[in-house]
Parts: sequence; C-alpha cells; structure tokens
Amino acid sequence: MRNNYLGTLYLFELKKILKNKVAMITFLIMVIAAIIVGEGEISGNANAKEIEQFKKIEGRTIDDNLLEEVKENINEYGEWDKVDPTYENIVSWARSKGDIHNLTVDALEKDRNDSIQEAKEMSLLSPGEYEYWEKRQDNIDYPGTWYDPLYSFGITLGLCDLRIVILLFLIPMGLAAVFAAEHQNKTDSIIRASKNGDKRTYYAKVLAGMSFAIVGTAVIVASFLGYFFIRWGTYYLDLPVNYNYAYTSVSLTLKEHLWMLTKLIMTGSVLIAAFTLFLSQTLKNALAVMGVSLGVWFVNVILASTLPLRMRVLSQFIQWLPHTLIDDRIVYEYRLVKLFGRYFTAWDFAPFMYILFAIIFIAAGRFIYDRQER
Repeated sequence: MRNNYLGTLYLFELKKILKNKVAMITFLIMVIAAIIVGEGEISGNANAKEIEQFKKIEGRTIDDNLLEEVKENINEYGEWDKVDPTYENIVSWARSKGDIHNLTVDALEKDRNDSIQEAKEMSLLSPGEYEYWEKRQDNIDYPGTWYDPLYSFGITLGLCDLRIVILLFLIPMGLAAVFAAEHQNKTDSIIRASKNGDKRTYYAKVLAGMSFAIVGTAVIVASFLGYFFIRWGTYYLDLPVNYNYAYTSVSLTLKEHLWMLTKLIMTGSVLIAAFTLFLSQTLKNALAVMGVSLGVWFVNVILASTLPLRMRVLSQFIQWLPHTLIDDRIVYEYRLVKLFGRYFTAWDFAPFMYILFAIIFIAAGRFIYDRQER
C-alpha cells in the first residue's frame, strides 16, 4: 500500500514540474535548438557544392604525394588559394600541424609525438600512467586516411554545445522550484505534517525531478543526433578520429567518441539534477537556486583554467566535473585514476563519480528534510 502512495505522490510531483511553464518552455526551446544546431554545424560552414568537392580526396592515404598536392593549392603565405575548394579543409588541417610548405609525413609524426610527450609531462603523469598510454599508442595509425573533418567536428562540437544549455538552463530552470516553491508559498509545514509528508514525499519529489532531468536530456540529445544522422547520414561513424584530434593516444571511432560524450552528458545530468534538488531544499528560493547554479558553473570553468597542474588531485577533480570535462577535446586528457590496481580514464571513471556524488546530494537533502520535519 505504501508503494502505491509513493507512486501517486511521484505522478503528482511530476505533473507539477510539467505544469511549470518556465520548465516546459525551456525544454521546447532546447529541442528546437538541437535541430538548429544539427543543421547549422555543417550547412553554416559550407554549401552543398563545396561539400561534394571536399569528398573528391576522401579515402586517400595521407602521404607525401597528397601533401605535395596540398602545397600546389596554397599561396606564398601557406593559405588556400581559393581556386579549387577540394583542398580547402585539408589545407586548414595541414596548416595547424606546422610549416605547411615543408610538411611531410615524417614531420607530422614528429610533431604529434613531441606534442603528446609535452602534454604528458605537463600532466605530471606517473610511470604507471606513462606505461598505460604507451600500450594504447600502439593501436594508432597516424596520419592515416583523409576524410573531411566537417562532419565529425560538426557532430561532436554540436553535442558539446548542447551540454551547456542542458546543464546550465534546462535542469536548473526545471527543478529549482521542486522544493523551493512550497517554502516560498509557506505550505511546506502543512505538507510535512500530512499523512504521507515523510520520506515518501521527499523521494517522490526527487524521483520526479530526476525523471524530468534524465528524460529531458535524453530527448534533446536524441533530437540532435537523430536530425544530424537523417540530414547528413551516418557513413562517417566507423572512421577513426585520431587525425582530427592528432595529439591523442586513444584509438576511437567517431561512433565511440559520440557514445563517450553521450554517456557523460547523461550521467552529468543526474549529478546536476541531484545538486539542483539539494539547492532547492536548502536555499528555499527558486531564483537563488538558479543564481547559485550559474555561479557554480562559472567558478568551475575559471578554476579549471587557472589551477596549476602541479595541484594534481584538486586540478583533476575540478576539471573532471561535467561543466568542464564534457568537451570534444576530452581525448587529450591523459591523467588517470588508479583503483584496485587498475587505471581508469576520465571518461570511464567520471560517470561513476557523478552517480556517487548524486547519491551524496540526495542523502544530504533527505537529512535536511528530516531535520525540518522535527
């Protein structure tokens, strides 16, 4: 019978969230934004004719012969000559790797190895971490085969852009009033004194808030990916991403990269939802909740970019929070976590960290709720 009470309370709390005009308008805007981003990430950069031109050299091995063709399509400043758009993107790619006039496959490999070594040294890796990445490095074929990066960059950058609006707007605006509204309306004491105003009401609110956050996030991510695949196709999903992200030691396909980011966004939304519900319970004011959520975001971003890497533990923790870790350049994160004699990457460990902290925030909120009952 008690479970029926919890189910009834859960549906009641969920309806309250769905009747929140701010929450629903924000959600609908996010869904529309997902489709706009899915279109704009590619069509805003190149027209259909140019995209077809780019495909002319796709599938070719990046060797010295191809690099010589690239050099024939640049001016004295190393810029694309704007005559044949076929080479436009590969010129940009080659320019990012050094002196394009003297670029060779050997130079590409040296630049990559030197940059990776520098990144590892800056990250203050342990001998065990060095050994871990040396083994992963053996699976990388670089520079590999040329495929136009417009598609892969577009879909990963678009997905990462959406994580900002999900974590910064959708969840805080949707959940800020879950507990706070009753405090502001002075009805919280009456609810807690009612027959089911004990822990069942608390967990019903938490479950309703979590449902909104998780399902809302899933719908927005699915809308973006679905539109992108329908609009632009899926033929790049099995291609490696290492030439786009040349300084990574991770052997990934685009499909695996997208799954990595999606997994982090989904589990990150669980943490942000739990944190927002905790704030709603403790601050007792919806506007204060949204203000603190925004402040935490900016503090996280500032600390992540300013904390010296020699403060290894604190820097790693701050940079692994969802606000900053969920980025297409996550493949450049070389720091690991060692548990039970095994090393875990950021994208393997962070989801468990997010769930753990979500549980802590929910438990802390329950403690505060109980104290208020007394």
